[in-house]
Amino acid sequence: MSGRNIDGSTIDSGVFGKGHMFAMLDAMPNTYLNSGNLRWIIAPSRKYQWWESLTALETGAGDAALAGQSGLANAPLGIPFLEVASWPENTIFLADPRNFVRVISWEVRKRKVTGETDASLAALDKRFYIYFIKHDVIVEETDAVVRVHTLDAP
Repeated sequence: MSGRNIDGSTIDSGVFGKGHMFAMLDAMPNTYLNSGNLRWIIAPSRKYQWWESLTALETGAGDAALAGQSGLANAPLGIPFLEVASWPENTIFLADPRNFVRVISWEVRKRKVTGETDASLAALDKRFYIYFIKHDVIVEETDAVVRVHTLDAP
């Protein structure tokens, strides 16, 4: 994935914009470009930064984005955004979300919390159970993922 791992600080001084998007499209192999399932996987704050850059334009596109009438605001270059709340703000992926497989560990730990271990529960005569589950994500096809990292904060 070395050719698909782009240092975002080298493009437009790390300020997220169309230069990063074109660099990601250039790095994506042609095999995956026309699948119709690609998404810009980003933190919600990056999407708002993109909208702000559009509204700064002195063209009709900026006004349309501000009014919510532009497909460009939600799908730049024809590729929709996929917002992930826990996504790191300095990283953007261009990938098909179906390429990521969620894996949950079989090792589930259970912890019992009772009045003997928590004085406030003893006063209420209650007990709780806490479950710890490990999960991760596996990328099936690493060639079909382009990553831009080290972007400036939004």
